[in-house]
Amino acid sequence: MNWKFTFIDSSNVSTVVESPVGWNGIGGNLTRNIVHHGININISTDSFEWVGQAYDLLYTEYQTNGANGQYQVQIDYECAEGDGYTNYFIGAFDFNTFERQCADYCFIKLSVTASKCTDVFMSRMGQDVDIEATTNFDGQAITPPLLRVLNIEGQDILLQNKAFNDGTNSGNGTVQPFGASTFYYFSFCPVVPANNMNEFGDFNLNGVSLVPTSSGNVSIASAFATNPSGSFDSFGRFLTIWKRTSDPLNCIDNDAQIDIICKGTFNVTFSTLGNVPGDYFDGEITPTLKLFKYNSTTGILTLLDTNSIGTIVCPSGVAQSLAFNKAFSGTPSYTDADYLLYCFECFTERTGWDGLSLRVIYFDIDFDNTTKIEMTLNSDCAPTVATSVYLPELLEFLPTAYMDTDCPLLEVEADLKSCLDFYQITKGSFIRQVTEPSVPKLFVSYEYLFEQCRKIFNIGWGFDNNETELKIARIEDFYKSTIVVDVGLVDKAIFTTAKDLIYGTINVGYNKWEAEEYNGLDEMNTERQYRRNIDSNPTELDLMADIISAGYTIEITRRKNQAKTGTSDWRYDDDLFIINAIVEDDILYAYRGTTDAANMYSPSTRMNLRLTPLRNLMRWFKSICAPTPLITNESLIFTSGTGNYIAESRFADQCFIETGVVAENQTVISTDVALPTPIWKTEYVTFTAPFSMADFEDVKVNPYGAIRFRCSDTYYIGNIVEINHDPNVGLAEFKLLIKR
Repeated sequence: MNWKFTFIDSSNVSTVVESPVGWNGIGGNLTRNIVHHGININISTDSFEWVGQAYDLLYTEYQTNGANGQYQVQIDYECAEGDGYTNYFIGAFDFNTFERQCADYCFIKLSVTASKCTDVFMSRMGQDVDIEATTNFDGQAITPPLLRVLNIEGQDILLQNKAFNDGTNSGNGTVQPFGASTFYYFSFCPVVPANNMNEFGDFNLNGVSLVPTSSGNVSIASAFATNPSGSFDSFGRFLTIWKRTSDPLNCIDNDAQIDIICKGTFNVTFSTLGNVPGDYFDGEITPTLKLFKYNSTTGILTLLDTNSIGTIVCPSGVAQSLAFNKAFSGTPSYTDADYLLYCFECFTERTGWDGLSLRVIYFDIDFDNTTKIEMTLNSDCAPTVATSVYLPELLEFLPTAYMDTDCPLLEVEADLKSCLDFYQITKGSFIRQVTEPSVPKLFVSYEYLFEQCRKIFNIGWGFDNNETELKIARIEDFYKSTIVVDVGLVDKAIFTTAKDLIYGTINVGYNKWEAEEYNGLDEMNTERQYRRNIDSNPTELDLMADIISAGYTIEITRRKNQAKTGTSDWRYDDDLFIINAIVEDDILYAYRGTTDAANMYSPSTRMNLRLTPLRNLMRWFKSICAPTPLITNESLIFTSGTGNYIAESRFADQCFIETGVVAENQTVISTDVALPTPIWKTEYVTFTAPFSMADFEDVKVNPYGAIRFRCSDTYYIGNIVEINHDPNVGLAEFKLLIKR
């Protein structure tokens, strides 16, 4: 093996120098990144001590330019005299690491950074890029991806107002009949103090105590007819359920479904003020549950529903009780000026009236905990548009911003690209159509975007073909079965469990999905945790993405359109969103709907059901189940979740992952997954074997192919995890991941 070392100065002048001390320590290394699956090629030069002419050139450069010195070194080899030299390495000296020593002889040591596109890319890929940039980091012209108009027809949101009674007693109420009439009316609101939810309008029917209001010897309806505004002032504070209001965020243009259950026991006693013993009077009371509609403009009160719970007779002050269970369900129509009123109206008759004015009716209600008042409303806003970019086009563009235009560009594998083409990338301020104080831009780094995609789609990236190609592909493409090199029989092979590829717990889903305005219990693209059916291994796999895919969050962000709501900013304005999209009649739409849906609201308008945590987990099944010799024995067991984790649905068109209807909280087994077969065994092997420079060059061209070896009488193939090659002795140390 013959080596040639050439120095190249900043003027591109080349000088062949003598070999450095330590030249025989040169070596090649291939190392796989086990997260994104790509293989990096490195040449070891840090042990070199430069002497002779090389010393003089480096010292002069350092004396002239200091840490800003510029020199490159090119290393070439020929296997035998006359074969001709082949390039092995080109790198730039880092004069920040300049070290000069003088003893028996003088030498200089300097770190060398490979002058490769791959290294430039790796050093820059975490920096944000303006996706509309027309020049790269080096000022060269590049072509940005095409920005599209994404039409978002919207996802229906179920708005809910709820109030419950958790078994709380109403408390004691007292009414003192007055006047000479034997008839008397009073009213009060059911007590529903617990678990209130108010997502639209005014929902004031959540009193915490019994508050009776008297109307004397006339009914509520008669009192309103005589003095509408005064009557409402008396009753409305406790009885208002909802007044319709114009709200651009809620887009309310329909009537609410109202469901009421009022159940309990009505307790009553007729007595004197102060409950003087032995001083009672006879009477009876007829409580009736009534639902009214009151128009605040006309003052008209309309009875919508009435439910008498019976008549309670109280002779000579004996306390009486009457159980009741009444319900109402309907969708009464009303205008913007209408209020809905729900109350007990109690008609009392004093059958044993003695003319005294100190008579009192004592009453209370023991409510059952099923008592509730709920209002639900379908909120459906008009379509809007957002600026977006195709996901694979953005992935292919970002590397061009980091590297010289002569460097390899990233390409997305054809089969993967056809599936990623279903997804658009946008940001919150684009969805809200923000224009003030200026039209926003989208900035994102390749490193961040790929990490989000990796957690969702289980994909990889890496350099290929001697680092002349940069690709994103399905992970199968990084663990090929094609044999690149057969190293033959090895003296000793050590097989060990790949513990870093075995997981006991899997956290999958999305970190960002909540929006305070609405109840998020129906949102599916939230958080899930699963465990494998094993007794040990605490290692967790983190598949929680920061990109936003939640349909409710997209919808709420869309409704905060700056022109309509005037919202100056929004918590997700600068966050990245991913939206499943489809082209129909040359128009790009956010895809909505699924088939065989259950346990979700408005399935026909749901967005991003292709990206639910369960489906992300299924895309990872072939990686997670690799430790199991028979994948039919593997199961991923749901342990916890947030939001709607009981929903069911199915996709059966392009790029689907499930084989049938799936539930978000189901245990996942191999027959649920369309492509469940693992790619590797979770088993590493290490050994040392002969490895020529030709073998090394072959592997550089196809680093994702397989290495075959024989141990005893058994042949194995594995994919590279690491190779350390010593070209001077023709040996290499191997670490391979055994092929499935």
